[in-house]
Amino acid sequence: MSVSPYAIVRAIRGPIVLIVLGTLFWLDQSDQIGFGRTWPILIILIGVMKLVERLIAPSVPPMPPQPPPMSVPPSPMGGMR
Repeated sequence: MSVSPYAIVRAIRGPIVLIVLGTLFWLDQSDQIGFGRTWPILIILIGVMKLVERLIAPSVPPMPPQPPPMSVPPSPMGGMR
């Protein structure tokens, strides 16, 4: 069974964000770097992950052209008998 790179990126996006969030909270609690200075890293990380996801996403084939709608002949004035 072959797993596409797109599926892998989608599968690891959540865990990576949680790991980075946990690391940033740990740095805040250890008084090394305040969370107020590091939270933009989360936005950048999510943006990079979405960009990678878009770059390796499988291409969607274009929709085939739709046939023109069929014209229905007008009904006779007397209606159905």
